[in-house]
Amino acid sequence: MEVMSVYYFGGQCPWNSWAIGEAKKAAGELGMAVRELDISHGTADIDLYFPFTIALEELKIAGPVPAKRLVEIIQSRGNLGFIELYKAAPNGSCTSVIPYSQGTFTDACGICTNGSYFGLEEKKGWISKLDLQHTPLVGAVGYSGDKPVAFCEAIPSLESSYAIAAESETAFITCIYNGMSEEFDYRADLFGFLFRELKYLGYSKVNVLAGIRSPFPNGPEQFFREHGFERIRKIPGTVVFQSGADEIVLLSKEI
Repeated sequence: MEVMSVYYFGGQCPWNSWAIGEAKKAAGELGMAVRELDISHGTADIDLYFPFTIALEELKIAGPVPAKRLVEIIQSRGNLGFIELYKAAPNGSCTSVIPYSQGTFTDACGICTNGSYFGLEEKKGWISKLDLQHTPLVGAVGYSGDKPVAFCEAIPSLESSYAIAAESETAFITCIYNGMSEEFDYRADLFGFLFRELKYLGYSKVNVLAGIRSPFPNGPEQFFREHGFERIRKIPGTVVFQSGADEIVLLSKEI
């Protein structure tokens, strides 16, 4: 029986529980077994670059994908062609940028899940574990008036489970996303807060993974290059999203 391996980074991504459920539905339809692996403690047996990845031999499917679409992707073995280049919205200005708290990371989950708020308890649990371990988490939500429109978060690169170099002076951006339905892209307004807080904690550099064409993870690459990030390397191979394949790059910026 073919095995579908499902990798996830603890409760970092609120989509994980939903995505695992959809993966199990797809596996059942395809007659596959499912193997779940939490990569929070470096247990991945393949190189990973996303908070949620499905692996089948050489095929890697990233992000939350509905079961029906998963079946289509797997049956085609990911032969979908490259995703179209993401066209970013014009830049917007946040009225305020507020650090993570009980209320603001709830708002962050709302942005991430398009207002569904599922996975909130898992996200709270992940943050609580970081607190217990005294692991720094820098996060904030940007608001336009009273409306949450964008969020960002970063952790020490040493705490990242992805296949990238980790250094004590380097932080790693886990997420920086805009509300999908927003007319403007507010993410650039979060950088000032993020860099200031990371420098205060003693970091001199920040890394991020981004899609070349896709807004996932945290992309596209051009957004970061416009704000002073430089490409360190391109990750070998491709990853498949719901709407097509993309390539992933690691970028870095001195702060």
